[in-house]
Amino acid sequence: CMTKDGKIKVYVGCAILGLGDSERKVFLKKVVLLKDLIRAQGFEVMEFIGRMDAPSREVYQNDIVECVGTCDAMLAICDHPSTGMGYELATVIEKRGLPVLAVARTGSVVSKVILGISKPNFRFERYNDLLKDVPILLESHLKNTLG
Repeated sequence: CMTKDGKIKVYVGCAILGLGDSERKVFLKKVVLLKDLIRAQGFEVMEFIGRMDAPSREVYQNDIVECVGTCDAMLAICDHPSTGMGYELATVIEKRGLPVLAVARTGSVVSKVILGISKPNFRFERYNDLLKDVPILLESHLKNTLG
């Protein structure tokens, strides 16, 4: 499933709908910077639709069919509750059996369903600094699961 140039395709999922406008803008800016850091590590990053005005079917087609359906691995940022990301996680873990690194900011509340996953390709970690900690955690997890 890797790209023609041998890059591992990583889908980055996170909650956006339940956040207030100002919090969403700040959070998404950090996610964009995180994606840039992951690209700099040599991974291809697949893009979710982060626009609030996007039609539901367009979001499903892009995020589930095109991204979740064709990625090699997933990074799930679990700082905020998200039904959509739960669906994405279930698809990647249960249906496709792919490596997933789920992360959450230290102190944030995370669903017991996520914390209870015990699949061999799944790892949950807490982070203090999204941009410093997560790229290192992701690279380590993917080396351990994809070789």
